[in-house]
Amino acid sequence: PRPGGAGGGPRGWGGGAGPGRGGAPRAGAGRVEFFLPLGLCLEGKVYRRGRMHPATTGDELEIQASEEAGFNARYRDVFLLARVIDDLEGLSPVTPAMVEELYEADFLYLQLLYREANGEADGGALAVCPVCGQGVPVGLPRLYESMEVYKKPGGGA
Repeated sequence: PRPGGAGGGPRGWGGGAGPGRGGAPRAGAGRVEFFLPLGLCLEGKVYRRGRMHPATTGDELEIQASEEAGFNARYRDVFLLARVIDDLEGLSPVTPAMVEELYEADFLYLQLLYREANGEADGGALAVCPVCGQGVPVGLPRLYESMEVYKKPGGGA
């Protein structure tokens, strides 16, 4: 629909059937799978695995139209992450309220992934071995997935 027509989206555009809003996901298009270091805790369950897509013009326009985001860049990031996270272990859509409940470490991690997915960062870091001094490249999306401290007893993640 055109602006002013039927639909519940911003300025009357169709009800949010795009990525991250319960509609059909876009094919491939630079999707990033991630594993949160601490996870979102809701009703006794921890959600850690998720997917996000690169921001679209529609994502940006909806944020700009939002009075809640206003001039606060930090809150703008909350809204933007809620728009680009397609799901978090079956939670979809991810809402700004859910993003607000993330631990700060998870929020910062998702901001880094967002920058990578949108070409604003190189997508990795160089870790230096404390014993031999050799640099080892480390990718961001699954940085925390293989760390023993984050695994559940019994070998599961």
